[in-house]
Amino acid sequence: MVQFVARLGTIPHQYSPLNLQMAQPQQVMRAGRVYYRVQIRRPSRGVTVDEYFPTKRLAERFLRSVELAIEEGRPVTENVASHETFSAAVEAYLNDPKGMLTANGRPLKPSTIRDRHVRMNCLVRECFSSVQLRRLDWYQIDRVFSERSAALNWSSATRYRYETQLSRFFDYCQAKGWVAANVLKGQQRLNETSARRRIFSDGEWRALLICADKQGGMLSMFLRLAWETGCRKSELLGLRWVDVTFTPDGDLGAEIDILDAKNHEDRRVYASQDCAQRLRLHAREYRRSDSPLIFPSRTRNGRFSVDTPFRRVRAEAGLDKPDEKFNEVLTVHHIRHTWATRLGERGVTLAMLMSAGGWKTAGMAMRYMRRTDALSREAAKLLTGLTNE
Repeated sequence: MVQFVARLGTIPHQYSPLNLQMAQPQQVMRAGRVYYRVQIRRPSRGVTVDEYFPTKRLAERFLRSVELAIEEGRPVTENVASHETFSAAVEAYLNDPKGMLTANGRPLKPSTIRDRHVRMNCLVRECFSSVQLRRLDWYQIDRVFSERSAALNWSSATRYRYETQLSRFFDYCQAKGWVAANVLKGQQRLNETSARRRIFSDGEWRALLICADKQGGMLSMFLRLAWETGCRKSELLGLRWVDVTFTPDGDLGAEIDILDAKNHEDRRVYASQDCAQRLRLHAREYRRSDSPLIFPSRTRNGRFSVDTPFRRVRAEAGLDKPDEKFNEVLTVHHIRHTWATRLGERGVTLAMLMSAGGWKTAGMAMRYMRRTDALSREAAKLLTGLTNE
């Protein structure tokens, strides 16, 4: 097999590589598949490249970018870094600020960035560590995910979230020219969302609050604020003091602005006078000059970790077992689910529920509209009356 080498190191310094005829990649066979190989060696500039591409077009684009960088005197280490393995590409992806942007070019929230790092590192560790990036196809990904789902007890929703994150990663790799296409695009992926059905009963909620008050700390205030506003966990953890306006007069005690929420739309929620008074007491004890957050952590500008104290309080209240009806263990998000369900049962309009809860689509909010239950009950009463006549 004849190997192609673009020996840029042999070109005199006074000549620009772009003024010469650009070398063409060499078609080679590897493991029964056709690749286009680009080798560039220029020791005087510290450039050593040996890259394989699935298409000639990608190889030529890569070669042009390297030659242009050499001509302009720019560092080429970023252009020619080896991304042959999945783990190497993931490392570059997670360390690239451009990889931490939304599709619209907006910076991701810190919680989203943390989640992205956790999921991608899990994929490296558990699935594709030393796999050749360009050899990954949907059939291999599907097989590995099926094996790991069984080993790690992933639900279909968990697997879908990992597939979604992997698809974003392949979009990034395609834009960089490391792969020819996103192999997950167009594939049929299963997403059986595990929608929560269990809600807190009045007795369960009282027991949880009693144990939270007994434990102390910030959890008690967090639970009460979640119960009254229906905010997501991430929204409350990112809440700042400047987002709260106390209104001592009237039925409501505070206006709270939720900025850059999950659906990227701002909204305003409200707290009662009792909750607002507790929030003032919380400020006296936990407000810090070095953090703008209502729920700060011990680390500088960090965030309160609510899950550990919540699990401890949940166990003390005897609520850490799944219920018999739905086989669900109560979580922090069940507070939001209970809040929305209570509003739906009280006859709020769909528009009101979407606005208060921050749902962008009617389909998400419709799950909490229980009017059909009331209609079924009325129908049953009518049927009972007809039967007794």
